[in-house]
Amino acid sequence: MSDYGLLPVTTGNIDHVVVVLHGIRQTRDHLRPFAEKLAAQLPNADVLLYGYDHTRGLEENGARLASALGGLRHARIDLVGYSMGGLVARLAATERADPRFDTIVTLATPNRGSLGNAELETLGQIGRDLLEAVISPLAPRTDGIKDLTRAAAIMTRRRERLLAEATPVRLRYASVPALFYNAKRTDWAAGPSWQLGWLQRVLLLSSLKARLVAMPQPHDGIVTEASNRITGDDSTDWSEVHLAERGGAPVRVHAVADAFENHDHMSILRETLLPRLVAVLIGTPHWSLADLAGYSGAERQRFRFYGAGK
Repeated sequence: MSDYGLLPVTTGNIDHVVVVLHGIRQTRDHLRPFAEKLAAQLPNADVLLYGYDHTRGLEENGARLASALGGLRHARIDLVGYSMGGLVARLAATERADPRFDTIVTLATPNRGSLGNAELETLGQIGRDLLEAVISPLAPRTDGIKDLTRAAAIMTRRRERLLAEATPVRLRYASVPALFYNAKRTDWAAGPSWQLGWLQRVLLLSSLKARLVAMPQPHDGIVTEASNRITGDDSTDWSEVHLAERGGAPVRVHAVADAFENHDHMSILRETLLPRLVAVLIGTPHWSLADLAGYSGAERQRFRFYGAGK
């Protein structure tokens, strides 16, 4: 059976569907546990998994997903993309005008791009075996992996196309990061994923740590909060999210949980609070702090939202 295309997790709701996308070098099966937990939080929505070929370009995968979703009969379509899947989701939702697209949630996604070729060439000198075991997802050998290093440019190009076609963007975007790699960590602190722990040490030993910390495009293997964050604006950051508009309602929010500080890019899906947070984002009609705070007191202490309306 093919690993590509739509695969139902729950069915029976004709009004609302949530489609979950995997990341690089994964298949639909990798996201099934998360999708099942999300489905339990969203009993009034169908939940589907979508598998794509990560070696293909981001724009091609986005167009393929848009075509697949065009055959759905649901009145509302939300997309939840992990890592590379978040970029595919963003492109699919803006491939053609479809008023059914509503909410895009990106999980540990390098929304602002990843490591460039010059650094990859330097890292390649460290050792082929380690590169294959730890860093190979970053090697520029396929169109999809190359596109991770130029994601910001691809999204800027999408913005320009939407402007030229005068296509309205009536979407809202949420970013959800892993927070382990932050300024408070010591140089030798290893995250919960052994791959990223060793990668962190390799970068330190090869004197690349300082260079990577200072890079405007963070390392994709350690997707930093700054790379994931969808609410940040600067003079060189232009993408389709800046065209989003919903009658004055908030359209961009950055959501975190206290527990995310214990997770890196590769372990965030194991966090039990993640499906609940995604369900809160999808299920809250208006992203105001007052509405997003409309859940139990215990959760109010665990979740924080940035960029939402007052």
